[in-house]
Amino acid sequence: MKRFLFKTSLFFFLIIVLNHFLLLFSNYHWGNPWYSSKIEHLETKLKTKYDKLPNTYFFGSSRVYRQINPRVFDETHNKISKIKRESYNLGAPATFCPETYYLFERFLKSEIANDTDLVFLELMSVNLISKDLMQKERTTYWQNLSDIRFVLNSFNNNSDLKFKKKVKGSKDYLISYLYKQFDFNHLKFSLFNNENNMDYIGSNNDGYFSLDYNLEITKDEIVRKDLIERKNKYLNDSVLLKKRILNLINYHSVANNNFDEVNLKRVLNLIDISKSNGIELIFILPHIVLDENLINLSKKIPQKNLIDLSNPEKFPELYNDENFFDIGHLNYKGAKLFTELLVNEYFENKKSELD
Repeated sequence: MKRFLFKTSLFFFLIIVLNHFLLLFSNYHWGNPWYSSKIEHLETKLKTKYDKLPNTYFFGSSRVYRQINPRVFDETHNKISKIKRESYNLGAPATFCPETYYLFERFLKSEIANDTDLVFLELMSVNLISKDLMQKERTTYWQNLSDIRFVLNSFNNNSDLKFKKKVKGSKDYLISYLYKQFDFNHLKFSLFNNENNMDYIGSNNDGYFSLDYNLEITKDEIVRKDLIERKNKYLNDSVLLKKRILNLINYHSVANNNFDEVNLKRVLNLIDISKSNGIELIFILPHIVLDENLINLSKKIPQKNLIDLSNPEKFPELYNDENFFDIGHLNYKGAKLFTELLVNEYFENKKSELD
């Protein structure tokens, strides 16, 4: 029996060692085709000495990918400042926390970051994962012991999360992480995946891809159907947006000290790491943030390192019906406004810093 247990343990140990050894030959972003496509584009520019890399980047989910237009950002910024910006959108759909932290930390170690001095990163809560995503490459590629520990500590610190959800959420992440260690399909995907698509970098080759443009050019009928359904659902339900606006106003007006201290500690650490690399890191709280604790957390971040565009009373124009593609995302017109407001708030922070 002891011999059997020893052989079994040795077998699993060798699988893990082999798995990790072979993963050394894959890139850090192998499970995120949107982000990978953009990095591949930037790496191609890096090899061409005549192409200058951007000095400003945006990280986050689809709320960054679909809503921050680098061309608008550069034009707006460069009219105000002598410091010229060339920016690039590294946002990708369903890229949540702590995946965004993982990607940003690895980005800092890359050659692409050498000329970078300004980064905007979407502020998000630590997410639970659904059962159907636990074993997906898109969910597991970024997972490591450090980030899993961060997730578990965050869940434990979350006063709004019921005990059963804390246990289930922690269990799901641990199972997902273990699956990554033993599944050779993941390994094959990481070494031989060809899902990168240069369409993801957008029509201006700057990483921005509006939902309007996506609907206009897609040849995938499933994608087209989904986008049309999302758009029509928003157009046919004017009450939902109003409810969300009222909730947001309430979150901003009611004093509440519940927030994720574990997430805040990581945020402050990222600011320090960025500063040591000569990079100014700004966290963005976008519109339609339906998380009171996240708004509370944002108030603990140094003002110079935060831009909050979520308050409907401060930015009512951002919440006009005609600026939305669906209930969670802005259209091209709304994205232009969002990007202009981002630049204006950035310079307002600079003024406050000098006062």
